[in-house]
Amino acid sequence: MEIYRCVNCMEEIGKDETRCHHCGYHVAGYTAPPAALRQDTILRGRYLVGRVLEQDESSITYTGLDLKLEHKVVVREYHPQNTVSRDDSGYGEVSWNLPETTTLDPKEKIRRFLNSAGETQEGPEVKDSFEENRTAYLITDMAEPVKQAGKP
Repeated sequence: MEIYRCVNCMEEIGKDETRCHHCGYHVAGYTAPPAALRQDTILRGRYLVGRVLEQDESSITYTGLDLKLEHKVVVREYHPQNTVSRDDSGYGEVSWNLPETTTLDPKEKIRRFLNSAGETQEGPEVKDSFEENRTAYLITDMAEPVKQAGKP
């Protein structure tokens, strides 16, 4: 039996629900930004990706669910703008587009991103970190339940 989840709150919903009965999010209206992973992507065989919460110059942050623990998480993907791209499918590896003048290779950039997770005391504790899709991911607990979003 397939289980369907709201991309916003990650609660179970019916297959044909267009609006989540838990948080009110308009599920049918969600479209991921072009650079983002597709909803329902599973990372490391464990983390289900939901919707984009935030995108800045160095990363994309998503709602998520730890399928092993059935626990809501936040997934932060290292995705520096103007340096990496993903094909239109929203699945899989990123492509690195580094200028010739760059002194750091992608592996070093990824290593620094992963190491930076332990350097800050702000925000939730990092529960997991890993490399996949030629980039890196940080997993934290969802600090508070995702409230109803005004727009998809």
